[in-house]
Amino acid sequence: MAKIDSNGFKELVREVKEEPTLPDNKTNKEIDELKVESLSLQNQNFAQNMEQRKRYADLIFTLVCVWLVIVLMIVVACGKSDLKLSDTVLSILLGTTTTNVCGFLLFVVKYLFNVESPNNANQRKTKNKKKK
Repeated sequence: MAKIDSNGFKELVREVKEEPTLPDNKTNKEIDELKVESLSLQNQNFAQNMEQRKRYADLIFTLVCVWLVIVLMIVVACGKSDLKLSDTVLSILLGTTTTNVCGFLLFVVKYLFNVESPNNANQRKTKNKKKK
């Protein structure tokens, strides 16, 4: 085995550092295949998110409608004197129900239909890389 003196080793290291190697055709092909696979997975994720958003939008709408119909039935029953509730209880029921429905809808809609601009996504990725 040939000996490499320290000067020869330093020269070899300097050459490796100075001359960046370019990827060969096989490496470029592998990189392209990985990019295609990544885009395919992103498309599948997007399609799945869209399907779930449609499903949950319908469920949320149904829940809110049922909730409001029940409150309306209580108010009508109180108006017809079939149900005896004081004015204070009725006011609190209407106020809290309205607040809960609006808050619930706002929270869920912001979560389900969160549209993130590409700039915000890139900024978030950059922040995550800096933390690491």
